[in-house]
Amino acid sequence: QIPLDVSPDGRWLLYLQEIGSLGLLPLARPQDARLFRGIEGQQSFARFSPDGRFIAFQSDASGRDEIYVRTVAEDGRSLPVSRAGGQQPRWTKSGEVFYWQGDQLVAVPVRTAPALQVGEPRALFRTERGTSRAFFEADYDVSADGRSIYLARVPDLLRPRELRVVLDWASGVPSLFARGG
Repeated sequence: QIPLDVSPDGRWLLYLQEIGSLGLLPLARPQDARLFRGIEGQQSFARFSPDGRFIAFQSDASGRDEIYVRTVAEDGRSLPVSRAGGQQPRWTKSGEVFYWQGDQLVAVPVRTAPALQVGEPRALFRTERGTSRAFFEADYDVSADGRSIYLARVPDLLRPRELRVVLDWASGVPSLFARGG
């Protein structure tokens, strides 16, 4: 189990069970943890809404990664947020969901009260994306107020500049030992 987010009231932990299933764990009663039902495909990168009643998450149910929103209630259904692919959702206090669409960062207004309503996506900017070290680590974050965006980048000095392929490398090993090393 991999922890992903804690609800704004501190009562719930959103987690990834194995690869591809989201779960909800009440912190006061961990034995009552449950997986979300009715979500197709493999899920990841889930985050609570500012009011804690919904989650935004990534799923490949459509055949490509897309962003969805659903209630934390057991009988909830998922609504699509992205329309042309999406990865790594982040939710701001103002109710916007940010996500990557290829190398473009997109924002979508999402209202959770009185009813769930998803607005129109708008592209913010394009940039070379960083690289995540694992399937559950994002390469960016957005401040709670949505005014600042933080990008994880690999410095140019650390990027590999060449790739060497050595064929038949095993044939050279005996000669190393014969020369003493």
